[in-house]
This record gives sequence, C-alpha cells and structure tokens, in this order.
Amino acid sequence: MTYLNLYIENFNDIFTLIKTPEDDVDRIVEAYDLGKEEVFINGEKIVLKGLKVFKIFTFDKDWDTLNDFWNSEEVRKHMIHSRLTGHYAIHHISLKLNGQELTKEYLKNDYGWKKKEPNEENILMLKKHYINIERIEQLKQLNSEKYSFKKLIRICEEVNICYGLGCTFAVGNLLRTLIDHIAPILGQKSFAEVANNYAKKGSFKDAMQHLENSLRNISNLFLHTAIKKEEVLPTENQVDFIASIDLLLAEIINTVNSNP
Repeated sequence: MTYLNLYIENFNDIFTLIKTPEDDVDRIVEAYDLGKEEVFINGEKIVLKGLKVFKIFTFDKDWDTLNDFWNSEEVRKHMIHSRLTGHYAIHHISLKLNGQELTKEYLKNDYGWKKKEPNEENILMLKKHYINIERIEQLKQLNSEKYSFKKLIRICEEVNICYGLGCTFAVGNLLRTLIDHIAPILGQKSFAEVANNYAKKGSFKDAMQHLENSLRNISNLFLHTAIKKEEVLPTENQVDFIASIDLLLAEIINTVNSNP
C-alpha cells in the first residue's frame, strides 16, 4: 500500500496527515475537486473551507515509528502550534525534506472545479440510485494490501449517474464491467467461477448465477445486436439486478474486511 504525507492549511487551522493511505488521500482530493467544505478521515474532520495551502508528499524516510518522525530534530524545528485548536502540525518544509512532492499529480485544477451546478444535482435526483450511496461509502472505506478499489467505486458511481439519466444501455454494460472486474477479490479468476464455484451456496449462489446468465446475456444483446429497420428500446426493467448487485458488493466488503 502507498502512504503519503499531507499538509492542509485553511484560514483557521492547519492539518498534517502523516503516513496516510492513498485511498484516504483520494477521498480528500475528491472532496477538494468537488469543492466540499469538509471531509471525515478516520473520524477526524478535515476542513477545506477557506483553503490556503494543500500539499502532498511521499513518505520516504524509514522511521521506526510515527512518534520518531514527529519527534525528530528536522521536524520539530518546523512544528506549528494552532492557537485555535491547540494541536500541533508539521510545516510542509519538513515534509518536503522527507519525501518527494506529488501535489501536481493529485491536484489537477482549482479547488471545486468539479462542483456540480444546482441543475445537475436536480437531474441526478430525478430517480433513485441504482447502487445504494451507503454501499458506495462502505467501498470507499475499504483498505487492502492486494487491491485498489478506485475503478470499482467509479463504476458504481457511473452506474448511478447513468441510471439517474435513463441511460439503460450504459447501465447494462457498466454492470457487466463491474462483475467482470471483481472476481479476484473473491478468490476467483472470472465471474463465471464466482457464480459456480464460490464457497457460499444457496441464495447467494442463485443471485450470482442470475448475474452471470441474465445480466451477461442482456449486455450481449446491448453490445452485439446489429442495426435493424425497427427497434424497441429497452426499459430500466431489463437492467433491474439491483438486489443481486447489492448482495455482491456486500460480500466484497465483508471479504475485504475479513482479509485485508
């Protein structure tokens, strides 16, 4: 797993996040891109409102413990005390001495550049989400030494966007992409093996075989049917695998949390 050091300064406070997992960094960067005022990481509120400085560095030094890092001479001389909150932070000068700066690789544009306009939010609220938002948040909290969940999370988000806009073809093909993507997490080489060989039997196996057979066949029709003189477009009922997909995502979350 990749770990990074972050320095965040707003008008009222300064935050230094040391040896932060890249998945948490991605969540903070996402909040930055969307112009969110705050984001919670491991139960701590990181305030982005009034942002003045945001820098990201690698964690390169081989410190035995984080406490050794905080108490080292090169760090202590750049320690900053917040009069507002009373906590201490490490200035980005020290972080730069101990790692390579990656700010430009993570912050591609100005704060809030991806923030949705009110009319965009209204469009996406016209229909319920296909994948429960709480389930996506649970995926964002996962940590694993073996896998990155960036693509899986983005697929889920795009499923919801397309479903909200009535893009049935896109939903079906994204769901097929999702099931083909996750097999290694469940210890299998393909989703067909998940459906047929996964240790969990009964209702779970039935649901997975439903995805492997029905979902895959419908996606094949979407992808490979040639143009005709007359067409009947699919409705959202053809891609209604909501319960089975939720069951699959729940199993992924349980598996990763049991074997990080």
